[in-house]
Amino acid sequence: LYDSDMTTLAAGVLEFAPRFPLYSDGADKTRWVWLPDGATIDTSNPDYWIFPVGAKLWKEFNRDGVRVETRLTEKRPDGTWWRVAYQWREDQSDADAVPDGVQNASGTDHDIPSSNDCVTCHGATRGGVLGFSALQLEHDDTPTNLDDVAGLGWLSAAVTVPAIPGNAIETAALGYLHANCGTCHNPTGGLTRVDMDLRLRLETLTGAVTETPAYLTAVDQPISVTDAAAPGGNQRIASGEPNASAVYLRMHSRGELYSMPQLGTEVIDDAGSQAVYDWIDALP
Repeated sequence: LYDSDMTTLAAGVLEFAPRFPLYSDGADKTRWVWLPDGATIDTSNPDYWIFPVGAKLWKEFNRDGVRVETRLTEKRPDGTWWRVAYQWREDQSDADAVPDGVQNASGTDHDIPSSNDCVTCHGATRGGVLGFSALQLEHDDTPTNLDDVAGLGWLSAAVTVPAIPGNAIETAALGYLHANCGTCHNPTGGLTRVDMDLRLRLETLTGAVTETPAYLTAVDQPISVTDAAAPGGNQRIASGEPNASAVYLRMHSRGELYSMPQLGTEVIDDAGSQAVYDWIDALP
């Protein structure tokens, strides 16, 4: 990732930012990707890109002004992904692999996940990569967007991303749920107890908001898990009633059996939960 000074990026490493970021308790995050020379990403399935052998992606976490960890995922020759986090030394001279994770790392409240924890999220979708996709790169912001990646010749075929249906409130909520909940709550996520689909896929964006999987499987639908139900959450999403909506109540809590997400966060995301609250509140 870095040259010997541990601050200058190595040749060919590309910084990017997803359109809908994953919340990580307010940590500042920077992301990079690198492909071997001449390699391309198989985009025949535009929602689940297949990366070439040797591809590397990194995500670096800065918490309370401290550079705490850098995570690496690398595509291996057998098609699987190698994932590990590195904790930065106090003098920032280098970072050391911590495959078992670290609680409250480097004097902060930030927890570094174990390699097994990484698989829990990244293994829940086909392709294995979450933030570097057609949908997540479809924006006009810097440092890199979908057009930039296509211009580098990294894609096996061009991808066109439809607009997410709905107004700004609806788009913000659907995008947030996609990045923060849809990793597990999707048809291939392995949650057999809950048939709720919160992941945006390109073929689901061609109709109205009411035709999206999130709306069809969550709005005015009864909860299906009762042994750890959120108090007062009578439906997954109760139209016009955020405080009777299990999705909102779960994401707006921490430290309870019903709190969501179950990994990677100990602090309520006020901005994200407000976006979902506003959408539910506006539902007729």
